[in-house]
Amino acid sequence: QINDAVRRILMKKFELGLFDDPYRYLDEAREAKVVESAEIRDHALRTAQNSIVLLKNESFNGNKLLPISREPKSIAIVGPLGDNRVDLLGSWHASGDSNKVETIKEVMERTFPSSTVLYAEGCKTTGDDRSRMREAVRVASQADFVVMTIGENYLQSGEAASRSNIKLPGIQEELVKAIVSTGKPVIAVVMAGRPLDLSWIDENVPAVINGWHLGTMSSQAIVDVLTGKVNPSGKLVSTFPRNVGQIPIYYSMKNTGRPFDADNKYTSKYLDVDNTPLYPFGYGLSYTSFEYGEPVISADKIKIGDSINVKVEVTNTGEFSGKEVVQLYIQDLFADVTRPVKELKRFQKVSLEPGESKEVEFTLVEDDLAYYHQNWDWKVDAGKYSIYVGGNSRDVKSASFELIN
Repeated sequence: QINDAVRRILMKKFELGLFDDPYRYLDEAREAKVVESAEIRDHALRTAQNSIVLLKNESFNGNKLLPISREPKSIAIVGPLGDNRVDLLGSWHASGDSNKVETIKEVMERTFPSSTVLYAEGCKTTGDDRSRMREAVRVASQADFVVMTIGENYLQSGEAASRSNIKLPGIQEELVKAIVSTGKPVIAVVMAGRPLDLSWIDENVPAVINGWHLGTMSSQAIVDVLTGKVNPSGKLVSTFPRNVGQIPIYYSMKNTGRPFDADNKYTSKYLDVDNTPLYPFGYGLSYTSFEYGEPVISADKIKIGDSINVKVEVTNTGEFSGKEVVQLYIQDLFADVTRPVKELKRFQKVSLEPGESKEVEFTLVEDDLAYYHQNWDWKVDAGKYSIYVGGNSRDVKSASFELIN
C-alpha cells in the first residue's frame, strides 16, 4: 500500500514534468501578478464576509446596535486586536505578510471620516498586566459606543495550541466587564480559532460577532458587517459550550440511557448549568429575520432504493435583504446500532428580499440514510426516520417517513 501511494505521487510528478525541470512552475513574473492581486484580495474579502457569524444583536436603550446605520460622533475601539495585524492572519498564515493587513482601527477611520475614532488596547491577549485598563475605561467613556476587539492571538490556535481553559485568554474578560460598567453600548467582536466560553459576554453584551481569524482582509470584512454593507449569513461549524465542563458537546450526539427530563432528577443533566450549548451547531443570526414553513416530504412511506424529496418554504420577514443557510438533518429512529439524534445531510443558501418567500427543495438518496452496521456492511435500515429543517441544529421543524422493503 505504501509503494502504491508513493508510485501514484511519483507518476503525477512525471506527468507534470517535474523530473525534467523541478522549477518549471516557479515564475517570478506570474508570482508578482497573482500574489496580492485585486482578484485574490477580493476573493479573500468575500470569503471573510461570508464566514463572520452574528451571535447576538439585541436592543440597547430601545435601539439595536447593529448594523451601525449612522455616522457617530465618536467610536471607541478597545482591546488587543483592534490595532493589530499579525494576529488577524491566524495560526496557519505561513508566509502571509502582516504588512499587507489593515487594522480594524484603520478601516473604521476610513469608513467614518467625520467621526472621532478613539483606541485603547486595554490589555494584551495574554498575561495579567492591568496598567492599560484605566486608560481604556477613560476612552470608552468618551465615545458614543464601544467596539471590543478581543480573542486569541495567532499562536493560541492551530497546531500544538491546546488550552484547558476556553474563556477569553489573559484578563480580557475583566477588560470587557470594566468597559460594560461604563454604561456605554458595547459591541463585542471576538476573533479566535476555536469556540470560546462567551457566557458572560452573551449575558451582558447586547451585540456579539464571531470573527474567527479571517486573514488579510479580516478588518474590512468585519467593518462591512458592523456597518450593514454586508448582512451576515455565516453559520457556526462548531458547537459553543457554556463552559469547559460541557465538553465534549456536539450536535450529533447519541441518546443517553436516561435522556434529559427537567422534572426527573435521575436523568442526564447538569445541576449547575443547562444541558443546551450556548450557541448550537449551524447557528448564526442575520439583520433580517426568516420564518420557516412546515417541511413536506414526497411520501409517508418510501421503498428502500427510492429517493426522498423534502420541500420547505422560507420567508424573509424582516426589513433587510438577507441570505439564509437552510439546513436539513435526519434521525434514524430504529437502527441496528445506536445512531446520532441528528445528522446534517444537506444545506442550501438562499437570498431573499424583504417579504419574499422561496421554496427550498432537498433530495435524499439511499446513501444518505446508510451507515456501517455491526458487521461493517454499508446499508440502510427499514423503519421510521425523522427529518428536521431549520436555520440551525436546534431551531428546527420536523416531519417523518417510513422506509419499507
